[in-house]
Amino acid sequence: MNKIIALIVSYNNALELKNTVIHLIKQVNEILVLDNNSNSEELELLSGICDELKVEFIQLKKNYGISGALNYGFKLAKLKKARWVLTMDQDSAAMPGMVSNMIKAALQYGDEAIICPTILKDSDLKEFDEKKRKHNIEIKSSITSGNLIPMELFEQVGEFNEDYFIDSVDFEYNLRARNKGYKIIQSGDAYLKHKLGDLRIVNLILYEWNYVVHNPLRRYYMYRNHIKLSRDYFRIYPIFIIKKTLLIIFMLIEILIFDKNRYENIKYIVLGIKDGIMNRNSLNGN
Repeated sequence: MNKIIALIVSYNNALELKNTVIHLIKQVNEILVLDNNSNSEELELLSGICDELKVEFIQLKKNYGISGALNYGFKLAKLKKARWVLTMDQDSAAMPGMVSNMIKAALQYGDEAIICPTILKDSDLKEFDEKKRKHNIEIKSSITSGNLIPMELFEQVGEFNEDYFIDSVDFEYNLRARNKGYKIIQSGDAYLKHKLGDLRIVNLILYEWNYVVHNPLRRYYMYRNHIKLSRDYFRIYPIFIIKKTLLIIFMLIEILIFDKNRYENIKYIVLGIKDGIMNRNSLNGN
């Protein structure tokens, strides 16, 4: 009746995925690893890791993105009669007790809320103190990794939008859920260690700047999908869209100043903005 199935989307990152599974395996009833067509070497490693840890490994026929892989996983979870589904990235680590504490919040809100953990960065772990607990709070949005979604809520809100592919998938789903009357609740005593990207520390004269590096492909989807998200939700959630717009403008300034591959990134960003305006996806041929 209260079965919890975790979905982990994998793509060419076997070693980090193993860490994710190890941290999670005793916290849920079942784990499904959904692979988005990794290369042959990584596939062999991923398959071996899943066999070793006794979790189900599902090799998808092509790269369906985060959204497509999760939709496939939810269909399987429904067949397995899951009560809740936990969505996880391959580079996240659930801290001890994360899922059980999220379930406490889930039982409080029933099927009316997506439950998410408090995100810890590497710097937070040095000062992590389990005695420092916060109350559950309602928030505007959450990242995909660590979302505990009631199956009933998923069936009412609908599938993840596969046109977003790998970026803003979480924001779009959160906004759609909120628009249907559901809440996003952050558990104050559930913690997830999550990697946002490859961190590069830039030494300035009086300060160390933490710059998150992403590849040009990811930059394309960040900017393309922001245009799409703005078009779809500005009238309903204008403040949210304005804040996110300011954030990606700031990211663009960071790229221009700090990124060693700035010209390639800018090329993909310009293409992403054009495709967002034209409502197309050049990288997938649509």
